[in-house]
Amino acid sequence: MMEAAKSGPKIAIIGAGPAGLTLASILVRNRFTDITIFEHEPSRSSRSQGGSLDLHVETGQAALKAADLFAEFGKHCRRDDEDFTIVDSANTILFSSNGQSRGRPEIDRQLLRNMLLDSTPETMIRWRTKVNSVQPGKVTLSNGEELAGFELIVGADGAWSSVRPCLTHVKPFYSGISGYELCIRKNATDYKVAAEMLGHGSYFALGDGRCFLIQRQGNGDYRMVAAAHKPENWGTQEVLMQGTEEDRFKHFLHGEYADFAPELCQLIDMADADHRHWPFYMLPVGLRWHHQRGVTMIGDAAHLMTPFAGEGVNNAMADALSLANLILQHQKGDLDEAVRSYEEEMFRRIEPSMARTWSNLQNRFFTAEPAAIMAKRLGGLFKK
Repeated sequence: MMEAAKSGPKIAIIGAGPAGLTLASILVRNRFTDITIFEHEPSRSSRSQGGSLDLHVETGQAALKAADLFAEFGKHCRRDDEDFTIVDSANTILFSSNGQSRGRPEIDRQLLRNMLLDSTPETMIRWRTKVNSVQPGKVTLSNGEELAGFELIVGADGAWSSVRPCLTHVKPFYSGISGYELCIRKNATDYKVAAEMLGHGSYFALGDGRCFLIQRQGNGDYRMVAAAHKPENWGTQEVLMQGTEEDRFKHFLHGEYADFAPELCQLIDMADADHRHWPFYMLPVGLRWHHQRGVTMIGDAAHLMTPFAGEGVNNAMADALSLANLILQHQKGDLDEAVRSYEEEMFRRIEPSMARTWSNLQNRFFTAEPAAIMAKRLGGLFKK
């Protein structure tokens, strides 16, 4: 039986995260079928996909509308988890959104990814396939296999992209900020105490180069990141490498945050034993590369940022929307011109977001009153 003819240019997407899947989903909705997505993870359920995301009207939500997934998004998003609370290290509330909405509902990253996967034919995805390098038209896998004939290769493979070296020699650098991610489970003994203090949405406690970033998840758990201005090797220091016992790790964190309010430090004890070290890397603000026919990047591969402006996934999905729209506009013309136009649009759009993220990092970790600065900024945003 002959294989049905494929429609559209032959496209390789490296990475099955929100950026790559959004691009694929929009193109599939417009009857593009000659798409291959390469993903090194073995399956959609092989690991946790992280925390909760707020999708913005003009970026993340617009991309879901283009993929015909906005109604599905409405079934899963949480409009009651948009709250923001800012406190200082004494746990004094400096700002609370008090239920005000900015039209940016939350959705768990796993749910978003599953929505996008469900809208993309399974046959397009090559799971358990690590890409080693790319050249225009050709993808080389880690097992040595070479696949050629691609009219466009899109790097959507995150911070340590295998596609980026094809376009630029610039690599991510350490931002100076490092964190530990923990989780307060809904079944924790003191969960009700935590929930009464933290409420719905996000709760940020900041002071003297350190902060707790806490966010309610769809299942009621609280994801907590203890972040600080620390050396890059903070996660491999001897005090932690001597053992991984829960009490040793929590004792270490209590020492780091000893001057934070007791009720904030109590959250450390409420968290479960699992934790991961999370050093924050970024690409230089305003990074550009010389256009190269047949290869481009979207999402973190193109403009890796720290999470201190909440723009990462929204910008990644906006990249996918922009690139997809330009490909569609040039269906009967020059695909390379579509990619060139996308890159110029993306460079202009992303630079202010990268600059704002860098500014937020400086304000939160290198100023005398970080909570007051963040409270003032959020107060202005919620009045708009």
